Amino acid sequence: MNRSAGQFNLDTDPDIRLAVFKFAEKINDQLCRVAGDSVELYRIRADRSIGIRNYTRAVDFLKEAMSWIRSMPGCNYGAAGVQDTMQKYLPASFFQQKQQDALNHTTLGEYQWVIPELEAAESIYRQNHLDRFGLQQMRVYEFIDQRGNPLLTEQAVASYYGKSEYREALRFLQLLHSQDCLEGRTAIIQDQLGQRLAAADYLLNSKESPGRLIGIYTNGNSWFRVFRSAYLAEWNRLMKSTVPVSRD
Repeated sequence: MNRSAGQFNLDTDPDIRLAVFKFAEKINDQLCRVAGDSVELYRIRADRSIGIRNYTRAVDFLKEAMSWIRSMPGCNYGAAGVQDTMQKYLPASFFQQKQQDALNHTTLGEYQWVIPELEAAESIYRQNHLDRFGLQQMRVYEFIDQRGNPLLTEQAVASYYGKSEYREALRFLQLLHSQDCLEGRTAIIQDQLGQRLAAADYLLNSKESPGRLIGIYTNGNSWFRVFRSAYLAEWNRLMKSTVPVSRD
């Protein structure tokens, strides 16, 4: 409009310039009202999501509100309040997203990614004391137990074995047994776990009875026969290797 006024030599007319200014001001006011309504709408949606403890959705709405605020810097909206609320609920949002990612990976059969997501969720929960937001922590074992999926449980056994957390790997092996997994599918990991746990237990107390420990680990169930054989073989090997050599 200023360009049109200039073409007709009207840009120096104070009345025309004032009219142009007021028109532009009205347009800007209207744009600010539209943006303000959008910001308020997203804040209301965020509050509702917080009320039902859907913090991931709440943060998404708050991000949309911030996007509107940044797009209209001249409207002087109070970004601090929106930003503070978003920062407050970000950890809860991350926690819920990690849990959802674990579920998504499970559904897609991407079992190798499930435990890292769950462990990340546990860490976020502990570090940020998310019980204050009414959230409950679902631990890795609880999650996998509830799924009842032997393939996922097999991945858990392999994962904890790979991290040298042999007792946790055995815990999931026991869960695998309760899920009616065929013994033959677990023969290799049973053998490996038997050796590793025997070595760890022998180091802790070489005077302990290996048979008693095996009974605790397997409850005497024949499904663990490979574990039992490997455990005893490793224990006996360690006993022989530590027997003092006679000099007679």
